[in-house]
Amino acid sequence: VSHGHFRDSSVEAMLTALRLLALLSCGELFVNGHEAVFVHMEKVAAAHRPSCGRFPWCNVSLPLEQRVDMLVKEITAEEKIAQLGNDLFGGVPAIGRIGLDKYNYIREAARGVLARGGKPPATSFPQVVAMAASFNRSLFREVGKAVGREARYMQDVGVMWGDYLGRYGGLLLQFNVNLFRDPRWGRGQETPGESPELSSAFAEEYVLGIQSPIEGTSTPQAGASCKHFAAYSFEGGPTLLNRTESMRHTLPGHSNLSRHNENAIVSRRDFAESYAKPFKACAKAKALGVMCAYNQVNGVPSCGSKRLLRGLLREKWGFDGVVVTDCDSISDMYALQGFKSTPSETVRAALAAGTNVACSPGFFRKYATPAMNPLLTQALKDALRVRFRLGEFDPPPPLPTWPKVSRGHAELALEAALQSTVLLKNDGRLPLQRNLRLAVYGPLRNATEELLGNYQAWPVDVVTPLDGLRKVATVLTPGDDMELCGTAPMPSRPDADAVIIVAGLTGDDPKVQDPDLRPKYSKLCKGGCLEGEGCDRPNITLPKGQEELVRTAASWNLPVVLVLISGGALDISSVKDLPNLAGIFWMGYPGQLGGLALGQLLVGDVSPSGRLSQTFYHRLAIGETKCVLKKQ
Repeated sequence: VSHGHFRDSSVEAMLTALRLLALLSCGELFVNGHEAVFVHMEKVAAAHRPSCGRFPWCNVSLPLEQRVDMLVKEITAEEKIAQLGNDLFGGVPAIGRIGLDKYNYIREAARGVLARGGKPPATSFPQVVAMAASFNRSLFREVGKAVGREARYMQDVGVMWGDYLGRYGGLLLQFNVNLFRDPRWGRGQETPGESPELSSAFAEEYVLGIQSPIEGTSTPQAGASCKHFAAYSFEGGPTLLNRTESMRHTLPGHSNLSRHNENAIVSRRDFAESYAKPFKACAKAKALGVMCAYNQVNGVPSCGSKRLLRGLLREKWGFDGVVVTDCDSISDMYALQGFKSTPSETVRAALAAGTNVACSPGFFRKYATPAMNPLLTQALKDALRVRFRLGEFDPPPPLPTWPKVSRGHAELALEAALQSTVLLKNDGRLPLQRNLRLAVYGPLRNATEELLGNYQAWPVDVVTPLDGLRKVATVLTPGDDMELCGTAPMPSRPDADAVIIVAGLTGDDPKVQDPDLRPKYSKLCKGGCLEGEGCDRPNITLPKGQEELVRTAASWNLPVVLVLISGGALDISSVKDLPNLAGIFWMGYPGQLGGLALGQLLVGDVSPSGRLSQTFYHRLAIGETKCVLKKQ
């Protein structure tokens, strides 16, 4: 790759490091214009601090295990079942008579707290596969610290939805460290890429960042939970959840193979040298949680595998946190995988294997019984031990203010976007001069939420590509808007100095909320323009209308810069050598300040320093996804 007039990479790396250190210590405030709201929230929270009370397990001078045992002894077998069945949105219930608050063990925070529609707005950093392209351990940790700080604020102070102020409800933050081996996988965007070493480095640093201690204490600001253990990298489907029975079923006439019943066949060596490494790194960093996966590994469900959950995770690697299931995993073990002959036997097998908390509680609460009390007791101890370590039963720490908590986070999000961008091509004409007339095209030229990827906080303040480019150039927006999967009349040559095309994919489809039904109902999924939970791409080609736009622009005898927004690889072999295609940027999903980063990179304020953490294959090496139908 030619770097044209960009600065020397070693010098740029030094400048980037200095810039990052400066912004983290500069004391800049980012309050998003809601100071009065936050002052009110903090006053309310200060007047209603939760207190453990005078229960004996509140005595911080006692050993941790003694405190856990004291609390668990007060909980009946029936209450234990309720405490171990975690509703994805509501968590587990409170037990008022012993002062045990409700709690949610599944909070998503892949690269920012997943908070929807409330205040404060969580900072949306670049999606993980983009951030990994920085190959910067210190960046991974600093982003983790920022995410943990925001989560702790939302837990201790609260989140404002309209006039309602409520605490976030849990501090176990989930993030994905699976390997991105097949570029068609919809959730590869959530991962650090295909390298076990890079994925392990990200996992370790992100855990250490999230679990950094609260200032002046030894209490972690939040807990990190690594998912999905193990060998998960396939969506398939569609499938449908029968909510009355709390069981999932395949749909007639469609693929009967999905993430809910896939059997990943993995050799012992491959498992040790690849799939296991990121989770081993999580254990090394003392992660407080691990989520077990839907799929089977060599014929045994991940959430029912003693070898994985006890033999490897706890006994060999020293993991001492809580194991939560992916949602409905235990019912999948029975209904779709046939692991045990009855639902109750399936629940018992999951607990015996080392599963602690079941997400989506209908099946678990229906079929767990008081006769399983020894297994329930151990599972609840593992779960509550994490809550003790996070300080829930200790005197509460001083309340922070939002300006202090979020100080420097916007600048860090920008820095992460700058470091994550990969320069795929430069024919020598980059960087462009400032103040040129730029004609901007493409379906993502005015993208907002599409810049964030999936599991995104929303709404957040997003700088669109157009807004970012307007800071460095005169921007023209000729032609009709183009849909991701659609076509539009090809525009004529603009009166401009250069052309920018913002193209790619989207990481979410809010019109189809159930991810497992996206292969059937999402037009974006079926059109190959969506990569996300429940939706693998049929191929890795650039959507046809977008490729036609690039070819048309390249015929105008103007320099064209192609900006790719995607998690997975896109085959650009058919356009990359077009004579007027001056440069190609891959930005992943660059987060809320991706547009600002684009403007700075385009004119050379900052040199692109990212390196791909995944292989960009030629489409002929991948082929097409075929439905797999089992004989009935």
